[in-house]
Amino acid sequence: MSEAVFRQFLGKALDAKRGGHDAWAVQSTGEKIAVALALNRTDWLAEMGCTLADAIDRAGAAWVAMVPAIAKAIRYEDWAPQEREREVDVCTQSLRNVLALPDGPAKDTAIQAGRRELLALVGGDHEAYAQAIARAEGAAAIIRAQIQRGQ
Repeated sequence: MSEAVFRQFLGKALDAKRGGHDAWAVQSTGEKIAVALALNRTDWLAEMGCTLADAIDRAGAAWVAMVPAIAKAIRYEDWAPQEREREVDVCTQSLRNVLALPDGPAKDTAIQAGRRELLALVGGDHEAYAQAIARAEGAAAIIRAQIQRGQ
């Protein structure tokens, strides 16, 4: 799934968390199922006549794979700013290390996961996200240059 789809899912989940049932009820059927899974709202699924197994099947593997990161983002929203900043720093450092690795499919997968984690941490704040990505990419470029020089 693309970063744009992840952002959309995160936005819908945050809307439902903040606005409750009314904010959730106006979403499309697919969004309602995915958001109910991320918010662990089995009562909302039941209202739709969906069991947990039905919801997982209807959402599909790609959406279900995003549920843990979305659920984590929802929890991050309740953290104190200092806690979140510390976690953003840790995640940025991890992403920096991944970016410094040689290119390959494993690196690409790790980069996607790191970017989603950062996006979740900043709660969809695009400016904070862009700043964290820029810090990680800048630090990774320095590491790659040092490796190339044999340091």
